[in-house]
Amino acid sequence: MKTLEKTVTRKDFFKEIFQLFRNGGVATETESHARQLQKYILPPGAGNEAQFLQQCNQCQACVSACPHFAIQICRDETSHLYGYPVIAPRQQACYLCRDFPCIQACPTDALSTANHPQKLGTARIHAARCLDYLQGFCQSCLNHCPHMGRAIFRNATGQLHINPQHCTGCGICVMVCVQEQSAIEILPVQNEPMAFTENVSSNRDP
Repeated sequence: MKTLEKTVTRKDFFKEIFQLFRNGGVATETESHARQLQKYILPPGAGNEAQFLQQCNQCQACVSACPHFAIQICRDETSHLYGYPVIAPRQQACYLCRDFPCIQACPTDALSTANHPQKLGTARIHAARCLDYLQGFCQSCLNHCPHMGRAIFRNATGQLHINPQHCTGCGICVMVCVQEQSAIEILPVQNEPMAFTENVSSNRDP
Protein backbone atom coordinates (compact mmCIF):
# COMPACT_ATOMS: atom_id res chain seq x y z
CA MET A 1 0.00 0.00 0.00
CA LYS A 2 1.45 3.33 -1.06
CA THR A 3 1.88 6.09 1.49
CA LEU A 4 0.52 9.44 0.40
CA GLU A 5 2.97 12.27 0.99
CA LYS A 6 1.59 15.63 2.02
CA THR A 7 2.57 18.43 -0.34
CA VAL A 8 2.83 21.86 1.27
CA THR A 9 2.02 24.62 -1.20
CA ARG A 10 3.33 28.19 -1.03
CA LYS A 11 -0.14 29.29 0.08
CA ASP A 12 -0.15 26.71 2.88
CA PHE A 13 3.36 27.78 3.91
CA PHE A 14 2.38 31.44 4.29
CA LYS A 15 -0.81 30.41 6.07
CA GLU A 16 1.32 28.44 8.52
CA ILE A 17 3.65 31.41 9.10
CA PHE A 18 0.68 33.75 9.63
CA GLN A 19 -0.75 31.36 12.21
CA LEU A 20 2.68 31.11 13.82
CA PHE A 21 2.89 34.86 14.38
CA ARG A 22 -0.64 34.87 15.78
CA ASN A 23 0.50 32.21 18.25
CA GLY A 24 3.47 34.24 19.42
CA GLY A 25 6.07 32.31 17.45
CA VAL A 26 5.02 28.91 18.82
CA ALA A 27 4.13 26.03 16.49
CA THR A 28 1.59 23.38 17.43
CA GLU A 29 2.42 19.69 17.08
CA THR A 30 0.41 19.51 13.84
CA GLU A 31 2.24 22.49 12.37
CA SER A 32 5.57 21.01 13.42
CA HIS A 33 5.04 18.05 11.10
CA ALA A 34 3.55 20.01 8.19
CA ARG A 35 6.93 20.26 6.43
CA GLN A 36 10.63 19.73 6.97
CA LEU A 37 12.37 22.08 9.35
CA GLN A 38 14.45 24.90 7.95
CA LYS A 39 18.10 23.82 8.14
CA TYR A 40 19.63 26.80 6.38
CA ILE A 41 19.25 30.54 6.14
CA LEU A 42 20.97 32.84 3.67
CA PRO A 43 23.81 35.15 4.74
CA PRO A 44 23.11 38.77 5.74
CA GLY A 45 22.16 40.98 2.82
CA ALA A 46 20.95 38.14 0.59
CA GLY A 47 17.54 39.67 -0.04
CA ASN A 48 15.39 37.82 -2.57
CA GLU A 49 16.45 34.18 -2.79
CA ALA A 50 16.03 33.87 -6.56
CA GLN A 51 18.10 36.99 -7.10
CA PHE A 52 20.75 35.77 -4.67
CA LEU A 53 21.08 32.43 -6.46
CA GLN A 54 21.41 34.24 -9.77
CA GLN A 55 23.98 36.79 -8.60
CA CYS A 56 26.14 34.60 -6.37
CA ASN A 57 29.13 33.21 -8.26
CA GLN A 58 30.02 30.80 -5.43
CA CYS A 59 33.40 32.46 -4.95
CA GLN A 60 33.28 31.79 -1.18
CA ALA A 61 34.56 35.30 -0.35
CA CYS A 62 31.83 35.71 2.28
CA VAL A 63 32.79 32.36 3.82
CA SER A 64 36.39 33.49 4.21
CA ALA A 65 35.35 36.90 5.55
CA CYS A 66 33.07 35.63 8.33
CA PRO A 67 34.95 35.99 11.65
CA HIS A 68 32.60 33.57 13.43
CA PHE A 69 32.69 30.82 10.76
CA ALA A 70 28.92 31.07 10.55
CA ILE A 71 28.81 31.11 6.75
CA GLN A 72 29.60 27.81 5.08
CA ILE A 73 29.11 26.21 1.70
CA CYS A 74 26.01 24.03 1.60
CA ARG A 75 27.04 20.42 1.01
CA ASP A 76 23.55 18.99 1.28
CA GLU A 77 22.88 17.49 -2.15
CA THR A 78 19.16 17.33 -1.40
CA SER A 79 18.97 21.11 -0.97
CA HIS A 80 18.44 23.61 -3.78
CA LEU A 81 21.10 25.68 -2.01
CA TYR A 82 23.79 23.07 -2.67
CA GLY A 83 27.09 24.78 -3.47
CA TYR A 84 25.95 28.18 -2.23
CA PRO A 85 26.98 29.98 0.97
CA VAL A 86 24.48 29.45 3.78
CA ILE A 87 24.20 29.63 7.55
CA ALA A 88 23.28 26.45 9.42
CA PRO A 89 22.34 27.97 12.80
CA ARG A 90 22.30 24.62 14.60
CA GLN A 91 26.04 24.39 13.90
CA GLN A 92 26.99 28.07 14.16
CA ALA A 93 24.72 31.09 14.51
CA CYS A 94 25.26 34.49 12.90
CA TYR A 95 26.34 37.34 15.17
CA LEU A 96 25.29 40.03 12.69
CA CYS A 97 28.60 41.90 12.75
CA ARG A 98 28.15 45.64 12.82
CA ASP A 99 30.32 46.17 9.74
CA PHE A 100 29.08 43.06 7.87
CA PRO A 101 32.44 41.82 6.48
CA CYS A 102 30.59 39.17 4.48
CA ILE A 103 28.76 41.86 2.53
CA GLN A 104 31.90 43.92 2.05
CA ALA A 105 33.67 40.87 0.62
CA CYS A 106 30.94 40.03 -1.90
CA PRO A 107 32.07 41.03 -5.44
CA THR A 108 28.71 40.58 -7.16
CA ASP A 109 26.19 42.33 -4.87
CA ALA A 110 24.54 38.99 -4.15
CA LEU A 111 24.92 40.28 -0.60
CA SER A 112 24.06 43.95 -0.21
CA THR A 113 23.38 46.38 2.63
CA ALA A 114 20.38 47.54 0.59
CA ASN A 115 18.66 44.26 1.54
CA HIS A 116 18.31 45.09 5.25
CA PRO A 117 20.97 42.63 6.50
CA GLN A 118 20.01 43.19 10.16
CA LYS A 119 17.09 40.76 9.70
CA LEU A 120 17.75 37.15 8.66
CA GLY A 121 14.39 35.71 9.64
CA THR A 122 12.20 34.94 12.64
CA ALA A 123 12.60 32.20 15.24
CA ARG A 124 9.87 29.64 15.74
CA ILE A 125 9.42 27.44 18.81
CA HIS A 126 8.11 23.90 18.37
CA ALA A 127 6.13 23.28 21.56
CA ALA A 128 6.07 19.52 20.96
CA ARG A 129 9.86 19.38 21.41
CA CYS A 130 10.52 22.33 23.73
CA LEU A 131 11.54 21.34 27.27
CA ASP A 132 9.91 24.47 28.63
CA TYR A 133 6.56 23.29 27.30
CA LEU A 134 7.13 19.59 28.02
CA GLN A 135 8.68 19.71 31.50
CA GLY A 136 7.86 23.15 32.81
CA PHE A 137 11.14 25.04 32.77
CA CYS A 138 14.05 25.63 30.42
CA GLN A 139 15.23 28.98 29.16
CA SER A 140 18.52 28.32 27.43
CA CYS A 141 17.27 30.22 24.37
CA LEU A 142 16.05 33.14 26.47
CA ASN A 143 19.31 33.39 28.42
CA HIS A 144 21.45 33.50 25.28
CA CYS A 145 19.25 35.73 23.13
CA PRO A 146 21.00 39.05 22.34
CA HIS A 147 17.58 40.68 22.62
CA MET A 148 16.60 38.85 25.80
CA GLY A 149 13.16 39.78 27.05
CA ARG A 150 12.21 41.37 23.74
CA ALA A 151 12.78 38.84 20.94
CA ILE A 152 12.22 35.87 23.27
CA PHE A 153 10.11 36.50 26.33
CA ARG A 154 7.71 34.87 28.75
CA ASN A 155 4.08 35.79 28.29
CA ALA A 156 1.51 36.37 31.03
CA THR A 157 1.20 32.62 31.64
CA GLY A 158 4.97 32.16 31.84
CA GLN A 159 5.45 30.43 28.49
CA LEU A 160 8.25 31.26 26.06
CA HIS A 161 7.14 33.27 23.04
CA ILE A 162 8.79 35.01 20.08
CA ASN A 163 8.22 38.64 19.14
CA PRO A 164 8.87 38.91 15.38
CA GLN A 165 9.37 42.65 15.65
CA HIS A 166 12.50 42.18 17.75
CA CYS A 167 13.76 38.79 16.54
CA THR A 168 16.57 39.16 13.99
CA GLY A 169 16.75 35.48 13.07
CA CYS A 170 20.41 35.27 14.12
CA GLY A 171 19.93 31.62 15.13
CA ILE A 172 21.67 31.75 18.50
CA CYS A 173 18.58 30.24 20.10
CA VAL A 174 18.71 27.34 17.64
CA MET A 175 22.39 26.76 18.36
CA VAL A 176 22.03 26.69 22.17
CA CYS A 177 18.83 24.62 22.39
CA VAL A 178 19.56 21.70 24.72
CA GLN A 179 17.37 19.24 22.85
CA GLU A 180 19.06 16.70 20.57
CA GLN A 181 16.92 18.05 17.74
CA SER A 182 16.52 21.76 18.26
CA ALA A 183 13.05 22.85 19.34
CA ILE A 184 13.58 26.13 17.49
CA GLU A 185 14.06 26.90 13.82
CA ILE A 186 14.51 30.11 11.85
CA LEU A 187 12.00 30.99 9.16
CA PRO A 188 14.10 32.90 6.58
CA VAL A 189 13.10 36.48 5.97
CA GLN A 190 12.75 35.58 2.29
CA ASN A 191 9.75 33.40 3.19
CA GLU A 192 8.00 35.82 5.50
CA PRO A 193 4.84 37.66 4.41
CA MET A 194 6.36 41.13 4.61
CA ALA A 195 3.10 43.06 4.85
CA PHE A 196 2.27 41.16 8.02
CA THR A 197 5.67 41.16 9.69
CA GLU A 198 5.96 44.91 9.26
CA ASN A 199 2.66 45.47 11.03
CA VAL A 200 2.74 43.03 13.92
CA SER A 201 0.61 44.26 16.79
CA SER A 202 2.68 46.05 19.41
CA ASN A 203 0.82 44.24 22.17
CA ARG A 204 3.20 41.30 21.72
CA ASP A 205 5.86 43.24 23.60
CA PRO A 206 6.34 41.81 27.10
